[in-house]
Amino acid sequence: MADGGLFVNHDGTIWFANPAAGRLFGRAENELVGSHLGFPVVGESTEIEIVRPGGTCITVELRAADSDWDGER
Repeated sequence: MADGGLFVNHDGTIWFANPAAGRLFGRAENELVGSHLGFPVVGESTEIEIVRPGGTCITVELRAADSDWDGER
């Protein structure tokens, strides 16, 4: 998948990250899992800035959709 994909719970904790998300964030997927996105995910679409290791920033489109993961939304 070319798009970065994350499963994030309502308090902003990342439960899953695909390899493309790891490339966007400049980190391995397993480093992202369990970390905090930085804000709760609310709404459907917005632009956010990602600060990568070393301080570089990129702007990406964040699209949110409700889903279930192990029985939790």
